[in-house]
Amino acid sequence: MVVAPRMQGRGLRAVVVSVALLFGAREARAQSAAPRAKVVVRIEYEAPGNCPSAHEFEAAVTGRTEQVELATDADGATAVAVKIRVRATGSTYAGHLFMVGREGTMSRRDVEDTLCAEVVDALALVTALAVDPNASLSAAHASPLPSVTNAAPAPAPPAPTPPAVPAMPEAPRPLVPDAHPAPAHPAEDEPRTPTVPLTWHLNAGLEGDVLGGIAADAMLGAGAFVELASTGPRVFAPSARFALLGASNGAFEARTAAFTLLDARVDGCPLRFGRTAFSLRPCAAVDVGDLLASGLAIASQFSKSEPWVALSLHARLRWDAAPSRAKLAPFVELDGGVQFPLTRPTFAYENPDVIVAHPAAAAPTASLGAGLRFW
Repeated sequence: MVVAPRMQGRGLRAVVVSVALLFGAREARAQSAAPRAKVVVRIEYEAPGNCPSAHEFEAAVTGRTEQVELATDADGATAVAVKIRVRATGSTYAGHLFMVGREGTMSRRDVEDTLCAEVVDALALVTALAVDPNASLSAAHASPLPSVTNAAPAPAPPAPTPPAVPAMPEAPRPLVPDAHPAPAHPAEDEPRTPTVPLTWHLNAGLEGDVLGGIAADAMLGAGAFVELASTGPRVFAPSARFALLGASNGAFEARTAAFTLLDARVDGCPLRFGRTAFSLRPCAAVDVGDLLASGLAIASQFSKSEPWVALSLHARLRWDAAPSRAKLAPFVELDGGVQFPLTRPTFAYENPDVIVAHPAAAAPTASLGAGLRFW
């Protein structure tokens, strides 16, 4: 929204209110799924020294509505990003507002006036109405902006042969809505989209595993893990996990040989799909451990231990009870994939026939886990 240079006071506010109410109603629906819920807003503010400060701008926003909560460093992806930039253009001040909602929606507004305080106050009103269409038109809970901000910018030094300056129009041109307004400043001055940092979490939990392809029958095991995971507005949100596992065969059918696997696993998951309670991560893992095999019901004792190294690709589906910033939030996950052993030891014994066990080149794996997020 661009306001003619000489529009001041009530004229500026009337235009801002008429457009900002429409803008605010649309943005409020996009930013808040629950009516009257507070909206966390992260504000970046840049203005000349004779304009209101960033603190005064924030007070002008929060003084109009109680629905705005200023963001902290821990809010991360949950905050609505607002960037305010005010520049002196010679005889006027030009203000630009750029907003990115939690769902990725983007909006821009422009205001221009001879008084910097009027420009800043108009942008504060647009910000408040974007969050709360019922916001007050004046900052009832904030102190008035200091009078020093009402000083017009110093005129640029005259050129050696200044051209004649045409007289300013007595009345501003009517504001005509434009479906595709041109930017108020050159493209190189367009503010960048605010970068929302990743939010990191520490998780820990337990899991039950089923491993195929190692022994003649499937192996059943259990383990514990600790995980450092991130969340954010983009798909790239890495996580890393360390787990200790133990498994043995014979849980699903009678066995002719006993196999026991003691294993340490490290996995990494670079991507995260889904921003709600459900999320999906593709992962890769490395297993290093020891595989022990022994014969059953044979005349001579048979026992053999071999190193175990394997790679695996898997996908992890998780449900978070509280996907926001809550601490000690429980989660449940289901994991499935394929394991590729790099060491494939052979075990042979008589019982009374010769029996040979050899791990498969690729075998399915699955696990069910649960845990807590500690921060």
